[in-house]
Amino acid sequence: MPAVGPGTSIGGRYHLRQRLERTDRVERWEADDTTFGRRVVVTVLDADDPAAEAALDAARRASALTDPRLLPILDAGREGDLVHVVEAEVQGSTLTELLRDGGLPAPEARRIVLEVAEVLDRARGRGLHHLALTPDDVLRGRDGSVRLRGLAVQAALLGRDGDSDQAASRTDALGLAALLHAATTATWPGKDATSLQATPVVAGAPAPPSELVAAVPDDIEDLVRRALGRARGTDDQPQDPGAVADALRPATLPAPSPGSTGTSDRFPADPPTSDPSAGDRSGPVTAATSDTSGTTSPADAASSSGVASTAGVMGGAGGAGAATGSTPHRLADDLRKDVEHVPSRAEAAAIAAAGATAAGAKAAARRVGDLVDGASRRAEDRRRERETRRLETQPARVPLSTLADERPRRAEPVAPIFVNDVPTGTPSRRQANFVLALLAALVVLGLVLGVVGVMSMVNNIQRQLDAPPVGRTYTVTAPAVTITKGADGTVTTKPAAPTRAPGAPIAVVGVTAYDPEGQDHAENNDTVGNVHDGDTATYWRSQRYKTDAFGNLKSGVGLAVYLGDAHSDVSQIKLTLPDSAGEDLTVYGSDTPTKDGAAVLGTAKGARGEVTITVPAGQGKRPYIVVWFTNSPRMFGGNYAALSEISLS
Repeated sequence: MPAVGPGTSIGGRYHLRQRLERTDRVERWEADDTTFGRRVVVTVLDADDPAAEAALDAARRASALTDPRLLPILDAGREGDLVHVVEAEVQGSTLTELLRDGGLPAPEARRIVLEVAEVLDRARGRGLHHLALTPDDVLRGRDGSVRLRGLAVQAALLGRDGDSDQAASRTDALGLAALLHAATTATWPGKDATSLQATPVVAGAPAPPSELVAAVPDDIEDLVRRALGRARGTDDQPQDPGAVADALRPATLPAPSPGSTGTSDRFPADPPTSDPSAGDRSGPVTAATSDTSGTTSPADAASSSGVASTAGVMGGAGGAGAATGSTPHRLADDLRKDVEHVPSRAEAAAIAAAGATAAGAKAAARRVGDLVDGASRRAEDRRRERETRRLETQPARVPLSTLADERPRRAEPVAPIFVNDVPTGTPSRRQANFVLALLAALVVLGLVLGVVGVMSMVNNIQRQLDAPPVGRTYTVTAPAVTITKGADGTVTTKPAAPTRAPGAPIAVVGVTAYDPEGQDHAENNDTVGNVHDGDTATYWRSQRYKTDAFGNLKSGVGLAVYLGDAHSDVSQIKLTLPDSAGEDLTVYGSDTPTKDGAAVLGTAKGARGEVTITVPAGQGKRPYIVVWFTNSPRMFGGNYAALSEISLS
């Protein structure tokens, strides 16, 4: 595990502030970028870790992919025994945080996962994959923007970057399906760890979303079942992020109707001939839909007024489609809405001929042609009207021909500021004499100032030469010695006085909650600053437990006090404890923010109020002081471990 703590400097510019996440090999820290004055997130691991080189290579390749939906990688490198990867600060909330109160609405879940699928599909073209997708890696900003973090780097840290491109693409596709399941149900069907509740397993597969929440769209349900279910073969599962994006992307055109004989959603294909027998193969024309007493001839239907006649012709274009409930072609709807895309006469005639009988085909085609002509005229009128409005709203422009016809004008001279300043071509004698006198005065003034400065410098040098020698003392800090030069020129040296008097207070650089046996490893880390603010009325306390022994969940909790890289030798530790039934604690001196391998500096049993621990000689020169509480006595209306103040000297 990397030996870092609050205040550690990485790369000479990233100062660690607070640990965000820790595993057996990797730590993620919130840090300050002192070069650009911004907050960043630094991932740190040992340089001899097997995944170190792969993580550096993945970070360099991922940083070359520019996409606003990717959390940018700002820096990566090696320094001493550490390898670090620097990302931009997280703005907004992770998907895990958004799902604490339940699943998202289906449109929002679709939008978020679609954004992630599109950016992963684009990354796949560069040979980049995520391979460890969880809700913790998806961020939604305050403005609704979606960002993905951990591209390629997370796979390298977990040792999963050896898969083929096909296998990696399929892994990301299944991860997207799991992400969609989580966004809909607030449960996690994946294998990687996350704080979400695990999805129930039914018949060896995660329960479908529709069995956990209501109103799940059919396409989302189908995508999750195909990807995560066990009943279907792997060939039916999405094979890459692009397939997931296509499944989630809303359809822009309606599917062809079952009775359609054409190849387009809007118009059927032109028939090869206008043989009236084509109508016989398609079936008889259905009468106008408003006539319920019998059938009407195509000529009568075509000659009917308004749009209803056209709708009747369109209903018959699909053969028996109108009678069986199939969706008719949209030509009548387009004409009724006066759209600007007007079908040709051939297309309209084909529509009429597809369902017309031999007796009524010509009449229906002629009526449709009249409607097409009317729609064309109306579209042209609308275009002219829009062009007129556009010209009226634009600023007036002078035609180029008008400018060419204008005669050139002679520009008038600029009026002088003063009447007497009007130039006459040659300066007068009085003006010339004034300028010469001004120049002469400036030259004389410069000479006088120069002479005075030189004389002053000479006098200062002479006074220094005439002054008798005096003893001077110089103190330097590295090495800590004092150099004394006497009046006779002799030089003596002696060690300088210590910079800190014995017993003087030692400053605390930072404090972190230490909870090695907990799930979140936090224990109210946001209040640890209260233990070194000089106010005994403020305090840090652990989470609330049910018993004096931390509810039998853990053996203890504590605080790791960081003294900085240039730490001093601690000889005495004072602890101020809140009023309670008595706390049991042990104080360690450690080289890391843990008690593993640390030296015991002192213990206390049933302590309350102020406790003083005298550090054994030679044991206090450590960068960390770990205060470890082994019980949670009754206080503040519950069972807690707590500390009000710590001071070191």
